[in-house]
Amino acid sequence: MSEDKNRELILPQQEFEILRLLKDSTTPVRVDDVASKLGTDANSLMRSIAELENLGLIRINRVMKRVIELTDEGRRYLEVGGLPEVRLARVLLSCNCKPSINEVPSIAKDYGISLMINEVNYAISSLSKLGIVRINRGGVIEPVSQDKLNSVINRQDVLNQVRNGVFEDELPEGIKPIIQEFLRRNIVKARERSVIELLITDEARDLMDRGLIKVGMVVTALTPELITSGAWRNVVIKKFDLSIPTPQAPIVTKHFFSEFIKFVKEVFISLGFEEVYGPHVELELWNFDALFQAQDHPAREIHDTYFLKYQARVKYSIMN
Repeated sequence: MSEDKNRELILPQQEFEILRLLKDSTTPVRVDDVASKLGTDANSLMRSIAELENLGLIRINRVMKRVIELTDEGRRYLEVGGLPEVRLARVLLSCNCKPSINEVPSIAKDYGISLMINEVNYAISSLSKLGIVRINRGGVIEPVSQDKLNSVINRQDVLNQVRNGVFEDELPEGIKPIIQEFLRRNIVKARERSVIELLITDEARDLMDRGLIKVGMVVTALTPELITSGAWRNVVIKKFDLSIPTPQAPIVTKHFFSEFIKFVKEVFISLGFEEVYGPHVELELWNFDALFQAQDHPAREIHDTYFLKYQARVKYSIMN
């Protein structure tokens, strides 16, 4: 492409849209973000991305990033209304009281908040470490200040932010200490994920600015419809690019039922039976009579067994 910088380049709609999204960004853009803006799945873009890279229009960068996700415990907290300390803070703010530990579950129920006694103890431990509540004589919970209780409720927003997973390097600095605490408490977990980032080349940006990259109908083969309709005059026949790797085929495995039949055979052979290979068309003698199948057995009926009008020669082999 660099040999003729003034030559017009016709691209399929999807490839053109990818370049259009990358054009205004000076930093790498994740494939997932591109797919989201185009309203499609990231996997459906990979072929177009590979072709754009081969044309020298984009650069692909693969990096490993840590993703913060909810654990089963974290998802459960979302379902029941929030973290234990958040629910306790809501109870204390709602009742504006200083309840004992044993009174909290019933008070919480009055305000429509689910909070079990074991969760109360867990919440008190968390809030005490943060210096937000203290326990007086007789097990009475005393808030230090309402402002601090309100700050605890904001922790629920942190949990909501990682509901669908978020990259660790994209988290605001202010919530990273809370995320570290959630990691220690097994509320969230971190895992490594391979991320594909895209960046448009300077040459491609220049071509886009000069309007030399346009959308057109690109086909890989001339069909009878294109020829008879005359539409072949307005299409661009795409050249085969053998340098682009083909998609990996899935690993071939044996069907479960085949494995099951093999297992059954091995069991019967181990018991002393012999495996017999018969023809596709079997004699009634061997198929029914030799197996002592009753004459009125349903399998002998015409709707379950097909009979040939003419005799067929069959050949048997027995494998010991």
